[in-house]
Amino acid sequence: MLELTAPESRFVFTGVNEEPVLSIGRNFSAPVVIRTAADARTHAFLMSRDTDAFSRWEAGQQLSTDVLLAMIRDIQLGRPARADSIYIEAMGGVLERAGEDHAFTALMLIPPSESELALAVTPIDPEAIHEARKALIRAVADAHGAALDALYRTLESRGAFSPDAASAGRRSLRNSVLRFLTAADDARAAEIADAHYRSATNMTEMTAGLASLSRMADPRREAAFAHFHDRFSANPLVLDKWMGLQAMSPRADSVERVRALMNHRMFSLKNPNRVRALIGAFAMGNPLRFHDRTGAGYRLLREVVQALDAINPQTAARMAAAFETWRRYDAGRQRLMRGELETIAAGPGLSANLYEMVSKMLG
Repeated sequence: MLELTAPESRFVFTGVNEEPVLSIGRNFSAPVVIRTAADARTHAFLMSRDTDAFSRWEAGQQLSTDVLLAMIRDIQLGRPARADSIYIEAMGGVLERAGEDHAFTALMLIPPSESELALAVTPIDPEAIHEARKALIRAVADAHGAALDALYRTLESRGAFSPDAASAGRRSLRNSVLRFLTAADDARAAEIADAHYRSATNMTEMTAGLASLSRMADPRREAAFAHFHDRFSANPLVLDKWMGLQAMSPRADSVERVRALMNHRMFSLKNPNRVRALIGAFAMGNPLRFHDRTGAGYRLLREVVQALDAINPQTAARMAAAFETWRRYDAGRQRLMRGELETIAAGPGLSANLYEMVSKMLG
């Protein structure tokens, strides 16, 4: 153990015959951010071979973030977004060790979210972030399709549902693998996702199948969502999931779909759970479509916030928080978001809650 007690420290190790690969912060031993001179190959080695779970995950997150940021830059410059072969190879090592811990492997497979990547991009570019992440998932699927397919099949369980940790880990990994097997978003992907949904014996796997279908323009999508709705039409909490999955779809018609769902018999601005399930999922969980360049997503949220303020000022203020990072976007989006905030601020009968939130954001 090395104890860091000064702004700068130097440690010298003797008797080491070759240059070591440093695995720092093992067992999450210190809640700190550590920057090292490690290159992509070092991160890849740790990602696929380290014996410490935290170090493996940290190396994987760092490498995948670096790869995605490079791909984002390529997209912004009009170049093809090519996934780093070092990362792709390291993912093969992750798949080889999948049997050691299913739940952990599920976490290792999925790259950083679009919201996480937005923290590292200035100004935030929702389209480039989305396209880069989608391209990386597709590259992994193309390179390791056979291994992913084999793993998916071995994880299938026909037994009774069990909530124990091992079973939950198996389901989590199978759902993560599904994301790669359906990366093409084509007819074959829709067939796989639909089969996953139809054969599911639990809500976790059913919603994973629907989540994959939600990205696709395929008749199976509408059929599966209709089937799920009819099956659970009397359960509002389950229909919250149904609404949220559609609200977070990256399809170009997401805003129109959200507006249509606001007319659903189960939706009401008077019910905070419904508002969070639909409007919150869209504004907070769908950065691509909420930040659409047309401003349609911003207008939708502004209209909801204004209507909601007279009913539930606290929830209205929380929903308006989706505009909080408006200064981190490009000039066009800044103008649109600021315009919606100014419209809210100028509205009649503004509640104290919403006034405080909006005035703070406008500065």
